[in-house]
Amino acid sequence: MSDIERRLKSLEKQALIDAERWQTLRGHIKGVTHVVECLGAAIAGDDKRILRAIIANLKTFEHSARSLNEHEATVKRLRVARKFFDERLKETEDRS
Repeated sequence: MSDIERRLKSLEKQALIDAERWQTLRGHIKGVTHVVECLGAAIAGDDKRILRAIIANLKTFEHSARSLNEHEATVKRLRVARKFFDERLKETEDRS
């Protein structure tokens, strides 16, 4: 086996490992998103005061993550969670 063939096999093996790692990470993120939604709905319910506090904290964390140049995935997760609670608050206020 030539040196190029060995390198190609090594790269293929690494690519498969990386693909599996990314797939696992996507599954983890999806699971964490569902957990946040379930816990948030149970904890906050329709309590506007709690919802506003959660939203304010998430805005602070999101702003800090941007300021500290955190990974875009971190900022996105915070934004998605905040939007979930924003929608929940809007629905609660619309019912009132």
